[in-house]
Amino acid sequence: MLGIGESISFLISGNSSYTTLFGILFGVGMSGLLWRGMKALKKYEKIVVSIVLGLLVVIFFMFFNKIEVANLIYFNVGNIILPFGVILFAFLAFYAIPEVKIVLYKKEKLMKKVLIFGTLISVIFYSLFALVVVGFKGVETPEIATLALGTVFVFLGIFAMFTSWLALGNALDESFRFDEKLKKYKSWIFTALVPILLFLLIRFFEFFSFTRILSIGGVVSGGLLAVLIMLIVKKAKKKGNRKPEYSMPVNWFIIGFLILIFVLGVIREIWVALG
Repeated sequence: MLGIGESISFLISGNSSYTTLFGILFGVGMSGLLWRGMKALKKYEKIVVSIVLGLLVVIFFMFFNKIEVANLIYFNVGNIILPFGVILFAFLAFYAIPEVKIVLYKKEKLMKKVLIFGTLISVIFYSLFALVVVGFKGVETPEIATLALGTVFVFLGIFAMFTSWLALGNALDESFRFDEKLKKYKSWIFTALVPILLFLLIRFFEFFSFTRILSIGGVVSGGLLAVLIMLIVKKAKKKGNRKPEYSMPVNWFIIGFLILIFVLGVIREIWVALG
């Protein structure tokens, strides 16, 4: 809501004066789609993701000749772990996996390919986007990078954040209904309306910038969830009572190494927040 609110405000007025207003309007509009659940996800996610990928290709060819090598080779060792939380947030696909399983009903054997190719496509397009933006703007790149290069980039950001909101919102709603056994209207209130109230709350505190929210969500929430999932996978290999569609080797060395990375990221984020 913060990112899209600021993006729409930028498109209309050229500044962020109306971020709160458009953020609320976006949240209210998305709450209607969230009520429709998986139907809305299936219908709009495919369309908007196609638009996003198309815009990324267009942008790459439009700005490729404006990339400056000097911007790409700039290095500050003090900021080496600065983007950890944001990058982790960008790859938080855990929430979407149950939705993928639903979409692939009776075709679950495709899960492995879908997850691998879905991740690779994300890596490729994230890399192209970073190459163009950082290569063109360098250290002047703003927090919401899509505001840096004009209208087409702003639309790209809006569509990309739209898909994230819809997918994550639908996953959270189903978690409330299937795991917590809440009625549909209660899960909808928690998933659609509570975030609007939280959005209004954080608008009154300068601490919660756009990247700070992504970092907290990525490192604290995503990091802890990643640790739990790895432990669950290890336990499932011992006590699982069904043959999975595919299997991957998991040992304590890999789990321990990844857990250490996530724990250090969480500690660093909390340290920065308190400092």
